[in-house]
Amino acid sequence: MNKSSKFEGEQQNSRCGNGEYYYVLVPDREVLVSRRMAAFVEEQLSRWRKPKWIAFVDIFGSRVRVQSKMIWAVLQSNEEQRAAERAFERGCQQEFEADE
Repeated sequence: MNKSSKFEGEQQNSRCGNGEYYYVLVPDREVLVSRRMAAFVEEQLSRWRKPKWIAFVDIFGSRVRVQSKMIWAVLQSNEEQRAAERAFERGCQQEFEADE
C-alpha cells in the first residue's frame, strides 16, 4: 500500500469556487483533491509497475484508498475553467429555449 501520510492534513478551503482543485474520478464518485495530491496520484499511475492500491487524502481530510485500475481520470478545475463552463451551459440553455 502506498503511504500518503506526508499529505495528511492537506485540506483546502472547501468553499465551492475557491481556487483550484482536481477531480479523481472513480466508479460512482468524484473525489476532490489538491494539486499536490493530484500530482501524487498521477505519479503513482505513471509508474512502470503500477501499485494495486493507491491511498490519498481528499480536500476535506478524508483518507481514500482505491484500486489503481479503478481510477478513470484526474481532471483539473480552476475558477476560470468553471466560469467558462457555466457561461457555455447558459449559452446552450438560451439556444435551447430559443428553439422551443
